[in-house]
Amino acid sequence: SAAGAAKADEKIFNDKVPDLGPRAGKKNECVPIASANSLQWLAVKHSFTDNMPATTTDLLNELDQDMQHTAAGVAPDNFLPGKVAFTNRHTLSLDNKKIDAVVTDGKSDMWDKILAELKAGEDVELVIDFKDSPSGTVKASHAVTVVGAHSKGPKQWITVHDPLTPNGNDTYKIERNGQVTGHPLGKGFCRFIISESYVHT
Repeated sequence: SAAGAAKADEKIFNDKVPDLGPRAGKKNECVPIASANSLQWLAVKHSFTDNMPATTTDLLNELDQDMQHTAAGVAPDNFLPGKVAFTNRHTLSLDNKKIDAVVTDGKSDMWDKILAELKAGEDVELVIDFKDSPSGTVKASHAVTVVGAHSKGPKQWITVHDPLTPNGNDTYKIERNGQVTGHPLGKGFCRFIISESYVHT
């Protein structure tokens, strides 16, 4: 086999993931919304809607509380513990994980990790840091629900449901260094993902 043969093109997409938009009077609720999209999708897929809050409003209110949401948003360190608290209170059979991007010799492995989680039937929320360079100062962070990933040769993309643009899919190219190209908030870099898998009990 030829050394360094090109990787096969990849494509995966999760159908029917909700794409909830911002709520009136609630600022910077992207983390709870991105999580709610995923939780509602998993609940339908694995038939545990009966164990979930009755309405989307109830779901978001609980996630806000669990993740210590304020008008400034959710602190990245509260994302996973908040999701775990919600999972435990509703006794959901979910395994919640936080998976950091690792950059080696300027190459981020975040896209590969996203692909692996999606292929395993997991839902994925991605936290993007907005900054001028990979090592720059973070000006803002944002969370989206990742619903798909695809590649063609060395080029890689993700498709997301973004609380900022709740009308359908947004697709962004992920550069080698983990930069998200073309996001309306500016120059962003993949920071970490939160993924949940349903644990068959």
